[in-house]
Amino acid sequence: HVIFIKQWYQRRVRGFLPCLLNHVSTMFLKAALLLPLLFALSHQITMKVVSMPSVLTPEDLPEPCAEVCVGVALPSGWTDSTWSAGKSYLKVDISSCAFVSQPLITVTVAGPGSCPSVFVDKMGTAYFTAYTVGDMSAEEGKDQRCELHWSAFGYNCE
Repeated sequence: HVIFIKQWYQRRVRGFLPCLLNHVSTMFLKAALLLPLLFALSHQITMKVVSMPSVLTPEDLPEPCAEVCVGVALPSGWTDSTWSAGKSYLKVDISSCAFVSQPLITVTVAGPGSCPSVFVDKMGTAYFTAYTVGDMSAEEGKDQRCELHWSAFGYNCE
C-alpha cells in the first residue's frame, strides 16, 4: 500500500504543478495581451470642435485641450422663477469641468412624469441655467422627478 500511495502522490503532484503553472502562465499571457489593448482603446476618443460661441476660435486652442463633460441635475434643484410666473429653472454647476472659455451646452429633460422643454441661458465657464419653456413650478418638477441631462463641449487649457 505504501508504494501505491507514493506512486499516486507523485502522479498527482507532478501532474498538478505543470497544470497549475500552465494555468498561471496563460492568465499572465492574457493579461499581458489585454492590458495594452484596453489602454489603447481608452485613449482613442477624439473630439474636433468646429465652432465655439465665444471670441475664441478652434484655432486659438489646441485640440488636446478639447473636453467633453456630462452630468445630471437632480429634480431637487428646481427653483421657481421670480421673473416669469409659472416657470422654473435649474442652475447647473460645471466648475469641475474647468473650462477656460464658454462651452457648447446641450440639455434634455427626462423623468417618469410630464417634464417640459427647457432652454439654456446665462452660460459661462462655471455654471449655466436651464429655464422651462412651458409652465411648471419647482414643486411640480420635483414631484414629476424631472432630471436635466446635460453635456458640455469645450476647452480646459489655453
